[in-house]
Amino acid sequence: MQPPDYEVARQRVMRRVQKWAFFALHVFLYLMVVVVTENVELAAIWLLALITHGLFTFDVFSGMIERMTQREMEQIRQGEASTEKPKRRRPAAEDELGEAGEIDGERLHLTDDGELEISPIQSELRNKNIP
Repeated sequence: MQPPDYEVARQRVMRRVQKWAFFALHVFLYLMVVVVTENVELAAIWLLALITHGLFTFDVFSGMIERMTQREMEQIRQGEASTEKPKRRRPAAEDELGEAGEIDGERLHLTDDGELEISPIQSELRNKNIP
């Protein structure tokens, strides 16, 4: 009596052998049709189909898919995987500004291009560690 793993391994091997056999048949038919018909358009289209069949037969994409899956699983484990782009920090609404145009005690001013910046005086004081 064979162990259960033997049957699973045998099925996988048989699937691979069948893939190879169908690909070999596909190559043989392609060569026969190209030699007999001499139709360039048909040969070009069929060659593309044959190349695609070969890529799947030789599992060219399986390594790439496996690497991408592992990378995605790692991101999920780290809690970083998301289908959305990362969100920017929400800008302060006007009602959150203090009476003197302050956010968290810092004085702001409006630049020529319409952006809010920390007042140059405030930033000099911060650099000198003066509250």
